[in-house]
Formats: sequence, structure tokens, C-alpha cells
Amino acid sequence: MNKLKITLLSESGKFIHVGIVVLLFLLSLKEVLIIPFLFAELLFLCKKAKNIFVICLTVLFVMQLRIFLTEEVTFDDTKSSLEGKVVDVFQTKFVLLQGTKKYYVYSDNLVSVSPGDLVVIEGDFFENESQQIPHTFDYQTYLNTIGITASFYATDVFVTNHHFHINQIKTSISEYILLNFSQKTSPFLLLLVLGNSEYVSDEFNIATKELGITHLFALSGMHVGMIVAFLNQLLKRFYLQKKHHHFLIGVFLVIYNIITGFSVSIVRASLLIITLFWNEDKNLLFSRTDLLTFSFVLYLLFNPNYILLLGFQLSYLVACAILLGRIFFYKNSHLIQVLKITLLANLVSLPLLLETNKSFGVITIFANVFFIEFVSKMFLPLSFLTLFIVIFDPIYGYATSLFLKGIELFNFYNFQITFNFPNNAFKIMYYIIIFLLLKAYLNKKRTLIYGFYMIILIIVTVSLNTTIGITYVKVFDVGQGDAILVHQNNCNLLIDTGPIDDFDGIIEYLKGENISSIDILLITHNHEDHYGEVDDIIKSIDVKMIVAGTSIKNNENILVTLTKEGDTISCKGLEFQVLNSYQTNSLENNNSIVLYGKIGNDYWLFLGDAESKIEKELIDKYDLQVDILKVSHHGSSNATTESFLNAIQPKTAIISVGINNIYQHPSEEVLNRFKKREIFVLRTDQVGTITIFYGIIKNQTFFQTYKHQQFFWNQFPSILDSS
Repeated sequence: MNKLKITLLSESGKFIHVGIVVLLFLLSLKEVLIIPFLFAELLFLCKKAKNIFVICLTVLFVMQLRIFLTEEVTFDDTKSSLEGKVVDVFQTKFVLLQGTKKYYVYSDNLVSVSPGDLVVIEGDFFENESQQIPHTFDYQTYLNTIGITASFYATDVFVTNHHFHINQIKTSISEYILLNFSQKTSPFLLLLVLGNSEYVSDEFNIATKELGITHLFALSGMHVGMIVAFLNQLLKRFYLQKKHHHFLIGVFLVIYNIITGFSVSIVRASLLIITLFWNEDKNLLFSRTDLLTFSFVLYLLFNPNYILLLGFQLSYLVACAILLGRIFFYKNSHLIQVLKITLLANLVSLPLLLETNKSFGVITIFANVFFIEFVSKMFLPLSFLTLFIVIFDPIYGYATSLFLKGIELFNFYNFQITFNFPNNAFKIMYYIIIFLLLKAYLNKKRTLIYGFYMIILIIVTVSLNTTIGITYVKVFDVGQGDAILVHQNNCNLLIDTGPIDDFDGIIEYLKGENISSIDILLITHNHEDHYGEVDDIIKSIDVKMIVAGTSIKNNENILVTLTKEGDTISCKGLEFQVLNSYQTNSLENNNSIVLYGKIGNDYWLFLGDAESKIEKELIDKYDLQVDILKVSHHGSSNATTESFLNAIQPKTAIISVGINNIYQHPSEEVLNRFKKREIFVLRTDQVGTITIFYGIIKNQTFFQTYKHQQFFWNQFPSILDSS
């Protein structure tokens, strides 16, 4: 044991490599570009630090075993009732624990339940909307990551008994705040003390997101850090011994964890603070980065999917950057330190924040400096003081007004630049350049060169989708609907928009790929699952032309260019023949615009929702050579007939369809027709968003599918040669 202790202490300062190896390993399960970096790190450790190398291999073995032994949680979604224990309560839902499974329970008329209540509920399971589109937030994946098995809509809730649960304390404090403080101040007390953002306005959330200060109100490492910094300054005035000083802060952190219901982020940050104190008081030789690494690895061994949570990523990334970057600011004054720390934190977190926000504000850094000082020195301490002394509520109301006016003022001058690193290759290059830039700044040489490299990277990133020669078709997973982006010769043609989407998946994708304009937005016909996002797209993206067979049902006053059968739709060398358009047909599906043209080296046929009547007209009028068929009407049995397939003989069929849709699309009959002819089929409900690339290798077509992934599933984006 002593030998092991000596070995561990002798490696102090190197354990960060264990965290790096674990991180690279988990990321490599999703992104193959990471694998060379993982092997390079392991090779370096094998040559330079064999003890750490052995520890890394041991941890990786345990991690892989943990992933292998973890089975996907299953449940019987046909049940109409559940019983279990309420463990957390929110404004519109509560969390039900049944054995090891957790469920979100929603109801229009929730009875008053509290943590610890044993309940029986009647109702039905429902599926959360899950659209597998790059650069978008997938709620169902998020629920899986935080351990929520499924969602349940309750028609009746019956409380049968009650046992104490620790979250009762948090609920009681929330109720106390709502009852005893004004409507103006209570939302901010809940936000800053308990991290409960349910009661603040949507306008506030949007404003803080645009300003880049949302992190100040999340229960996270920074939140705990501000509390500890305040307590540290307060306790210094009592001239206590350092160990007593640390003990009192530790006690407060334990109490705070109880108050907040042992939030994962608060537990993580508190453990780090307490272990830092323990390390210092016991004169241990572990560095701060060692302790940060230990908590990082332990959390991921407990649940590898934590690595998918943005809060987890930002918390450890920023904490590690600050610890390793102390040399840049430890000699500066307090204000300069805050400015440099904020700049460093924003630099290392920029790719993650851009992927989430798709933009950044030009004065975000200065806003962070101001609000970090305001919140940590005034607003947060006053929040705790007001919580215990109600008579401070008017003063707190004044501070709240001042705070909101400050946000409004900063946002007035905060011009947003829309930008993102569209793929992981660019993110990796960004981090390499940032590392070299910081190293050059420290050594006071070649800083301008790496700054120039960063400018080049940004220019290439922004101009990637305007580069001649890049051609692709992207069939979005919009559920039960259609939305297809065709990109060729710098032309962006969007065929349909999918149904109404609260998460704005298409818009988020376009912004995530730095696509600022759509040359042509074509709506095939007037069904909501094809035009539902028209209004939102027009408001968010520069749409140069809208094409349809007739006027579009929408809320915006937009000019529509009408097209008819026989027309040619052209866009920067990309040409489609219009084979069918609006016919005043009583069946709206048969009014669908049908497009035929060559993209890359394949002939495509886009059918909208046209049914068998239109298909017969097409093969009677035209001799169509089809390589890739965008299947009509989501694979419904009223289209894609035997005679139609015999006439066009496609090699590949793509079906845009929702998971477990009520229409039971695609039809087994249609699928059997494809199978009989050995036609390669891709379905959005099975593989997510489908991308067809051209021009990578001459005369080759590549299919790539995309799904938000959990590491437990080990589902890799696949590239298949269809030629």
C-alpha cells in the first residue's frame, strides 16, 4: 500500500493524461477523427510515463466493461398505469421513480404532489419529438442521457402514501419563496439560489443567451465558485485558522447540496472544492488538475453519457483551462484577472457555445466581466441574504431592476455574428491553433502567425458552403413530413420545410452549416407536413425566391413564383424539369410539384406526395431514367406501384417518414416491392437525416446517415458506396 501511495504521489501532476485518454476514448466512439489523437496520446505515455500508461489502460478496460455491461433500458409502453415514488417536482411535470427507472409525468391538471409521495397514475406513454438533424438539440437523447426512461401523460394521479425524500427540502424552499416574495423578485431568488429557471420569462432567457451570460444562472462549478469566493472573503475577516475556514465552507456546501436536492453539477463542483481543501490541509502532493481529473474520470465511469451533456463539457473544459492557464493571469490585478479568465474561458468553450447558439455577440467578453462582478459581488450574496431576511425584498427588487436594465443596455449594443464550426474537423483544428497561439503568447513569439492561421481557418469555415464543386442532397429527418436541401454550384434549393417544429431543426441546421441564404424555397403542395416551417424560415434565413404551384398557406405576406408542368427550375447550373404541378385536383396530394433532374452523376425524381394517378401520367408522358427515387407520400400504399417501379427502375429509394407514425408508413407492400427488385432503401425513421455526397471521388456517390448518438449504442455514421 505504501509503495502504491508513493507511486501515485510521484505521478502527481501527470494524472491529467488519464482524463485526456478517457475523453479521447469516449469521443472516438462517435468521431473517427479522434482515434489518431487517442493512439498518439497512448504512445506518448508508453514511452514517457509507463505508470500512467498502465493506469490509463486499466481505466479504459473498466470503462469498456461498464459500457458493454450496460443494457439499453426497456419498458412496457402499452401500460395505462404506473405506480412509484415522486422524487422531484417541477412547474409542469414531476419525476416518478419506479425501481431503477425514472419517468417524466405530465398532466393538464396535476394534483398537488411532493417529493416522497407514493402515487398511482393513470394515462398513457407518449413519444417525445425526436428529429435526427445535425446541429440541433434532440430532447429524447437528452432525456436518455440524464436517466429518464420515458414520458407519461397522466389523466389521474392518486397519492397513496408518503415517505420522506431529500428533495422535499428544495420543494419547501421553493414554495416559501413563491409565497413570501413578490412576483418580481421570486423568479430570481429561485434562479440564483436553487437554479430553477421555470419562473423567469422567455425574454430573459433569450436575452441572457444572446449576451452569453446564461452560465451565471446555472447550478454549476462557476455558481459554486462564486459562492465559495464570497464565503472566503467573508470568513477571512474572522481570522480563523485555514482548516477551520475550510471546514465551515465545506459544511455550507453540504447544506447547499441538500437545499438543491443534490444536483449532479453542484455535487461535482462541491466535491472538487472539498477535495482541494482536504489536499491542502493534509499537505498531500496532488495537484489541482489531478483532483479535477479524478472527479472527471469517476463521473464518466459512473455514466459515460455525461460526456454528451453541454453543462458537463463546459464545466470541466473551463475549469481545466483556468487551472492550466493560471500562468497567464496570476500576477495581474483582480479586474485584469477577471478579464483574462473570461477571455480564456470563452476561447476554449467557443466551439461548444457556437454549436449551441450558432452565433456570438461582439461585446460578450465585456458583458461577462461586468455581470460576473455584479452577480458574484452583489446579486448572489443579496439573494441569500434576502432569502433569510424577507424585509430585504424591496432592496432586492431594486437590484433586480438594475440587473435587468443592465442586460437590456448591453444587448442593445451587442451585435450578433452568426457563425459556427460546421464539423468536428474544424473544431479540432481550432483547438490545435488555440493551443499553439496561447503557447506562442506565453513565449512572446510567433503570436501573429498563429493569429493569421486562425483567420484563415474562419475564412475557410465560412466559405465552405460557397465552394464550387461541392454537391450534396440532404433529406432531413423531420418526422412525418418532407424537407430536402439540394446544394450544387453554390446554389441552395430547399424542397419543402417539414411540419411545424418548435425546435426549428431546419433553421438550426442551416445556421450550423453557415448557410445564410436559400436561393429557392420550393413548396410541393399545401399540406402542413410540407410547408409548416415556411414562416419561421422566412423570418430567420434570407430566402431569395419562393416557388409553388399555387398560393401558400402562411402568416407572412410573401411573394410566390408560380410554376407549372413543363417549366424548368434553374439555379446556378442546377436544373429541374417540372413534370407535375397544381391542377386544381380535389386530392391535394396529386397537386404536388414533381421534379426531375440530374444532381452530380445521378438522375433524381422528387415526387412530393403524388399518388398512383400522377405516377401513371408520368410514365405515360415521359421516358424517365431514375437513379435515386425520393419515394412519394412517405411510402404510402397509394403510390409507388409495381408498374411505376418497372418503368423507372431506380437503384436507390429514399423514404422520409416519422417513427411509429399513426399512418403506419411506409407500407409493407411498398417495401416488399423494393425488396423484390433489390432496390437499396434508406429511411429517415431508421437512420435519421440522409446525406448524398458527390464530387468527393469522381463518378462515385456516397450516402451518409446521421443520428444523435449515445455511446452505449455505439452507432457510427455509416458511409456506403451506392455506385
